[in-house]
Amino acid sequence: MAVTALTACSGSPSQPADTIAPRVTALSPEDGAVGVALDEVVTITFSEEVRADTVGVAVQAGDVPVEGALVVEGATATFTPGALLPEASEIRVTVQGGFRDLAGNEGVSVSATFTTIRSAPTVVSTTPADGAHNVPGNAAVSVVFSEAMDPATFTAETFIVRVQGGADVAGAYAWDARTRTATFEPDTAWPGGAVIEVHLTTGIRDISGIPLGADTRVGFTIANAPSVTASSPPPNAVDVPLSAPIELTFSEPMDTSTLTSAHVWIEDAQQQRLAARYVPGATSVTLTPQAPLEESSVYTVVVTPNVTSATGVPFAATYRFSFTTLGIPPTVTSVPLYLP
Repeated sequence: MAVTALTACSGSPSQPADTIAPRVTALSPEDGAVGVALDEVVTITFSEEVRADTVGVAVQAGDVPVEGALVVEGATATFTPGALLPEASEIRVTVQGGFRDLAGNEGVSVSATFTTIRSAPTVVSTTPADGAHNVPGNAAVSVVFSEAMDPATFTAETFIVRVQGGADVAGAYAWDARTRTATFEPDTAWPGGAVIEVHLTTGIRDISGIPLGADTRVGFTIANAPSVTASSPPPNAVDVPLSAPIELTFSEPMDTSTLTSAHVWIEDAQQQRLAARYVPGATSVTLTPQAPLEESSVYTVVVTPNVTSATGVPFAATYRFSFTTLGIPPTVTSVPLYLP
């Protein structure tokens, strides 16, 4: 009997080669999108998994390249800008041709454009705050904005500072880009007790030329001006001793550096200033004339507005008062003797 051996053939049928090129199926933001956020991440979706080392993405704001980080995972790529995108700008995204799938098939270049949001800058905070009281006379006005501003737009017409019911206040403007803070320094100290009004107009613009979203107004009140509450001798005193010191008491703590002969003095009837020794205190000053005063003479004490409180508030106006020194009656030193 013949035995026929049978052999079995095993194995799977061969798979057709992958010849389909990968393609971009979606871009986000989509082509033609408007009002895109400045921190938007660009997302690219491919039709299949692609090799990360073959994917190139170029992002431009006008003619300026946008730097950022590209991450490819499977069939998705993301591009994260290294900084906020510029406002109200057309952004062009190009997926460069030559990206490959795992089989080595190449895809073709695709591009899309979108436009970023046109956001208006806002005021974040002000110092002094709106409604603040007892503000120092030497306080600056500081305004923090929501974004980088154009410092050239801070002018007397756009950043208006005035005394309520009075004239605009002259001063200097400064910009700190790091803190996004504009500062106004008045040329002179604020007047005591005054209400200061600050008006920020839409003439103030950010670095993209976008105006402030709305006019902003704040107001604050300066601390009261210092005054003389007592003096020795008192105003209009008579028979004041010729060697008596003059002492002034103030309504509040003072800036002792302003209590000098340049701003406080004693003068005679001919308005000649007297040399004196000054001893300033926290709320007072004592003036001791270096020579005795003339008898039966009128002297005047003068305090100018250059004298300021410890918080920089000046005297509202020049303060002065007068007194009269003691008249010494004559004494008999000798009497002629007449004998009959």
